[in-house]
Amino acid sequence: MRKKGPPPTAEAIAKYPFKPVPLSNMTHGQLVKLAHKLGRAWERRTQRNQDMENLRERTTAQLRDFIRGHWSPEMAQIWADWEGVHQ
Repeated sequence: MRKKGPPPTAEAIAKYPFKPVPLSNMTHGQLVKLAHKLGRAWERRTQRNQDMENLRERTTAQLRDFIRGHWSPEMAQIWADWEGVHQ
């Protein structure tokens, strides 16, 4: 497990690549595409498998929850903590 360093700056958190959009207006296909994009970005960043094989089988509500979870301030903080670890 990585040691926690100093908290990331606002600039580091601002580099988080995904900003919220109205998920309620997105179709199932659009949600799958966005969830896949989010998962792949996390895989590149952390070099850890995000188990993206069954996205099309998930319900629209499950996909929205997945995306909201990745857009949370906590996940933006984790994203910033990973800066430079594997790059």
